[in-house]
Amino acid sequence: MKIPLFKVNMPKGICVDEILQSGFIGQGKYVDEFEIKFSNHFKLDLDKIVSVNSCTSAIQLGLELEGVSIGDDVVTTPYTCLATNTDILRRGAKLVWYDIDPVTGLATLENIKNAITPKTKVVIITHISGAITSDLEKILSLCHEKGIKVIEDAAQSLGSKFNDKYISDSSDYITFSFQAIKHLTTIDGGILYCGNYENAKEGKLLRWFGFDRTISSDFRCEQDVKKIGMKIHMTDVNAYIGIESLKMIDNIISAHIKNAKIYEELFESIKGIRISHKVSSNSSFWVYPILVEKNRDGLKKYLEENGIHASLVQNRLDKMTCFDRFLKPLPNLSYFMRRILHIPCGWWVTEEEINYIVDVISKYIKGVSF
Repeated sequence: MKIPLFKVNMPKGICVDEILQSGFIGQGKYVDEFEIKFSNHFKLDLDKIVSVNSCTSAIQLGLELEGVSIGDDVVTTPYTCLATNTDILRRGAKLVWYDIDPVTGLATLENIKNAITPKTKVVIITHISGAITSDLEKILSLCHEKGIKVIEDAAQSLGSKFNDKYISDSSDYITFSFQAIKHLTTIDGGILYCGNYENAKEGKLLRWFGFDRTISSDFRCEQDVKKIGMKIHMTDVNAYIGIESLKMIDNIISAHIKNAKIYEELFESIKGIRISHKVSSNSSFWVYPILVEKNRDGLKKYLEENGIHASLVQNRLDKMTCFDRFLKPLPNLSYFMRRILHIPCGWWVTEEEINYIVDVISKYIKGVSF
């Protein structure tokens, strides 16, 4: 038995030969169609959507639109994917870490407030494992009062809800990921969802060098470019896969949440395991996080020995050499990192396998003295 933590969900019978043989495989009609269907499905404003080639690019584009550069501070978390924070350094800006909630791993109002400096230009809030911080509205309100823009990194949280909506109405930017192992895949891809139309309009220019692709022309490169951009657009091949994947997304997310409910009920009676994210948080449960009070690494090894893939998923970035000059005490993160473990929760995991996973964990816990 081998129960994987991640699995690629690729629609069966998909064929992109027509696109590949069409002579046009860049950003075209299928990208437009994907943006329309994505906006309709998740009840978003189509004119605020900027599709790109990855969530990494979406974050970079948000920082570009806000002009983050030398002399600026960006408040962010070290408990996230490396890609969330790399472009901050490339721009010559300074990272200021915020500590996290010691149980959920998410941002809190108090920790954000403590991290903001007079030079803070942007705050990045990372939603972890599918869950969204319960302090989101308060954090947005605080930042906007201070004239600080907010980027929500929702790479792991497609389908999660806040106040019964898929996104917050007050957000400046939200980034989504369609990387291979996410709920929805385009093989790789992402979206930057902008809080206003002006930023979205500029973002659509900047994603393709600065040229306006809505202007019909045999030779677009003859246009005048007012602001230099990047080459980070989505392709028709990726978009077509996304269109087909969207047909299954509700079932995929529902399966993750259903499995999380089973876990939550089973873990209630197991001492030494703490649930990191409750189902009531409206998480889409990209993975299922638990806190192991004693010998987390021992449990991880024991699970692997019993055919179950478990992982930390991501390590703390502040300990990496590339970020070491920004090191500061983060006691909640230290507590969290000693305990966090993610176990399989995806659409491919059966109820029988969940019972097996919990049984293996229970047997291990009984052998650890509390």
